[in-house]
Amino acid sequence: MFAVAVFFIFFGFRGYVFTDWTTYAETMRNVEWGDIFVLLSDKSDSVIREPGFTLLCCLCSIFTREVSFLVIVVTAIDLMLFLRFLRRWEIRNIAFVWILFIAFEGLNIMFNLIRNQIAILIFLNALEYIEKRKPLQYFSLCFAAICFHASSILFLPLYFFFHKRLNRWLFLGTYFGLLAFYLSKVSFISLVIAALGLEGTLAAKIKVYTELYTATRELPIVGTFFAILLISLVTIYYDRLTREYKYRVMAINSILVYFTFYYVLAEFKELSSRISYLFLFPFWILWIDIANSLMIKSNRVLLCATVYLFSLYTTTFSMKIPAQQYDNLLFGAKSQQERLRILNKTYEPEE
Repeated sequence: MFAVAVFFIFFGFRGYVFTDWTTYAETMRNVEWGDIFVLLSDKSDSVIREPGFTLLCCLCSIFTREVSFLVIVVTAIDLMLFLRFLRRWEIRNIAFVWILFIAFEGLNIMFNLIRNQIAILIFLNALEYIEKRKPLQYFSLCFAAICFHASSILFLPLYFFFHKRLNRWLFLGTYFGLLAFYLSKVSFISLVIAALGLEGTLAAKIKVYTELYTATRELPIVGTFFAILLISLVTIYYDRLTREYKYRVMAINSILVYFTFYYVLAEFKELSSRISYLFLFPFWILWIDIANSLMIKSNRVLLCATVYLFSLYTTTFSMKIPAQQYDNLLFGAKSQQERLRILNKTYEPEE
């Protein structure tokens, strides 16, 4: 109960932190009921308005157009969905889940990606219906997720294969194959162009553009080490994880989907990150399952301590810019104007 309360207060009553709150603040100021039926933004034809999120904004605007109220409501929805997911998957150590969640992109998801977070958590609650082979429930929840973020359309085909158990060595080999592709700095788009036999000026420009960004790929040493450690431990305990823990086949398959998008689409940094986030959840739960699978207590303690230190390290060093400085509405937070001034003065978008 304490962990749940901390989650709700920390995320729900946060101040105007990170960067994307400005977009949601503008949405709350201008949203109208008629916008629910408008799928494309009037400012850009490439920006999609999801009707579910627009409806939620309209409902919140009945009470106030302050974006902080929207954040509180969304956090309450997120918390209910998250807790239902953990209960169905029989994960009891909620505090450890929060630690892993924060360490593995949870801050960015909760602070910046309000639409994505609801869609992801709806998807997590839909996964059980893949294993139960209940298509109506699964696809209904997927369409609900699409109403909050269009990228959720990627969830639809998973029903047909996500419950399939892989050979552990195929799992291990696939990961290292994806890692090798990433390290080779081969452009995925260039491979597609070559496979389709496209030629001409446009094809040449696309190849130059993508190869330029591919050449700048960086390999995070600590993050990659822990990814390889997780993959190795999952391989070792594959049978136990998939037989003794509910639905873990889908979590393990999700790891490969995550790294497929993360490594193969690495030349498009933003696209790679946003899509891979949809399949990030195994990192929040499998460390706990592996720790529970260790028979020797000292090994469990060592693993948990190592993961905790990694979580502390990665969280500390990912908070680098003034816009990320945390404050809370309940304990005194900077105003929108002051936060906007700090954001405009200090924030430089990554290219």
